[in-house]
Amino acid sequence: MAVASFSPIFEFAKKVGGDRVEVTSLIPVGTEPHDFDPTVQQVQNAETADMVVLNGAGFEGEQIMGMNAIFVIDTSKALNLTADTDRQHNEDVSSDPHIWLDPLLAKQQVEQIRDGLIQIDPRNAEYYTKNANNFLMELDNLDRTIRERLSNCEKKDFIAFHDAFSYFADRYGLNQHSI
Repeated sequence: MAVASFSPIFEFAKKVGGDRVEVTSLIPVGTEPHDFDPTVQQVQNAETADMVVLNGAGFEGEQIMGMNAIFVIDTSKALNLTADTDRQHNEDVSSDPHIWLDPLLAKQQVEQIRDGLIQIDPRNAEYYTKNANNFLMELDNLDRTIRERLSNCEKKDFIAFHDAFSYFADRYGLNQHSI
């Protein structure tokens, strides 16, 4: 069993794990992740799971990051977030934990989930690799579609209700303005 911290990471783990991994989400769908405080039962469920998958980059609170789970994957650990972005658009991009909103960074998160599943379940390595490769192709297609649709866009500024799109904006040459 795998416990993902919240819905995007849950979806990534489901795509890679397929029908061979039972994945649950620590933060229930529809719950505001920024204000989430897990119950004792939720922490116990995560700590007894075979694997806990986190977004990292400061997204999960200290209580979640400090869990004593058997096998934890922080999908932000191997990412060089400041080098992966253009930084000319947002000088404070490193404080943005919303890395999954950049399809190319999301690919790296998916690869880490794949590697973690293979590490704890090597018998199904080929299955996880196939699923991950299929999902990586979907993310490549998404990246290509975004680039194509923005290629003729003269306006590069957008307003977001939450300062969550730094990586996305940097990847695609946009300027995020948050309210």
